[in-house]
Amino acid sequence: PDTDNMCKLEGYVNTVCNSTQDKGTLCPYDNGWHTGCTCKPEYNKACNGNDEQGKGTACNGKYKECCKKCTGYNYTASNIPTGHVKTGSCESCNGTKYKTKCDTNSSNTGTYVNCGSASGSGTSCKDDSGTYYTKCTCPTMYEWSASAKKCVCSTGYKYTCSGTGYSGGDGNSCDGKYQKCKCKTGFTWSASSGMCVCNGTDWCTLNQDCTALGYKQQSCNGSILKCMFDSDYVYCVCRITQQYTCTGTNENGGVGTPCDGKYTACKCKTGFTWTGNTCCSTDYKYTCSGTGYSGGSGTVCGGKYTKCTCKSPYTWTNGACSCPETYQYTCSGTGYSGGSGTACGGKYTSCTCTSGYTWSNGSCTKQSSSSSSSSSSSSSSSSSGGSCTNTSASTTFSCYAQTCVAYASGSNAGKYRAACQCSASNSLCGESYQTGSVRDFSTKSECESYSSSLNCSQYNHTTTCTICI
Repeated sequence: PDTDNMCKLEGYVNTVCNSTQDKGTLCPYDNGWHTGCTCKPEYNKACNGNDEQGKGTACNGKYKECCKKCTGYNYTASNIPTGHVKTGSCESCNGTKYKTKCDTNSSNTGTYVNCGSASGSGTSCKDDSGTYYTKCTCPTMYEWSASAKKCVCSTGYKYTCSGTGYSGGDGNSCDGKYQKCKCKTGFTWSASSGMCVCNGTDWCTLNQDCTALGYKQQSCNGSILKCMFDSDYVYCVCRITQQYTCTGTNENGGVGTPCDGKYTACKCKTGFTWTGNTCCSTDYKYTCSGTGYSGGSGTVCGGKYTKCTCKSPYTWTNGACSCPETYQYTCSGTGYSGGSGTACGGKYTSCTCTSGYTWSNGSCTKQSSSSSSSSSSSSSSSSSGGSCTNTSASTTFSCYAQTCVAYASGSNAGKYRAACQCSASNSLCGESYQTGSVRDFSTKSECESYSSSLNCSQYNHTTTCTICI
């Protein structure tokens, strides 16, 4: 049978389909005939997005795969121009492409430089930002430095023209430097050494460095002395009292107007006070001088201490060296012959009495007529007659630190007393008594600590008196 004609009569075609197409429904009489070519299902991408295009052959305007156009990415790795560096990459339909620019590395290692308003020379390079050159044309007094990749002062401009013997630069300057210098009187410019040298006069042999001579470039609030070699340098003449910088520990600036950065006194931080030459804690308030003082205790600040040490028998009490309470007798008046033992503040712990008086209960009291007689100590009378004989007697007082024992009752009950106990060898010229720094303590340990520091032997003494026997 004629299959071709049969397929054709039923509407089939024998068109050859390309690689992007598949045959439609096949003719049952001959599979070379079909209903027509259709796009393969994988050709389903329009690829019409931003910066997008189809890759390969299209089928009815659609592609199997899309890729980027990479607009502006004009170079592949193999054709980047000399002097350019990569600035970005893009994966295009034809592989990786790059954007580039002229190599103007800011660390001066690049090939090209931006000459700005100056003209360039040598090889040029142009990119979207402008035109660059391998070197720039430098103005007068400058020359091109290949290492620094910029215009620098010509090598002849190398002198600052400052210091001893200089009076400034000679000619034009480049970045503050000159090709030669002007010299002060007594100095001559030496081209070979590149400096102002002394020409041998007495004047230039003097040290003319104002700074080394103590002058500074400064302004003063008082009188000044100008340096004779350079009037820009002066010395501030300050009062002798302006001697404090006020920058030390616990100092908080100066008082008044400074002179050469120094003040007559300083302000102190909270908790400190100015003592005349430094800021000290307010605890430092005692000079520790005067009657009864032997010096300061501990560290000194501004000539003052936090507490003092006292001469015997003075004791440190309530911020002062004062006499113990037991020193209460002036030992003057009728019947007194003077004080017994060491005085403190003009007073004694006990007194000695003249003939006919005896020390009793803190005073020299006159003896009664029955025991006092006008007869001499050597006169005598019979015991039967009722008369007596005056004779001299003495009592020795030995002093020691008494044991700390608590009071059993009274206003001081429970407290411990520390004192020197002076025991009488007899009762002829007085009775035992307490003396020294008599103090009461809340605890026994405090009492014993204080008691161990007492020098009670200083109160040892002998009192004489006249008695009638």
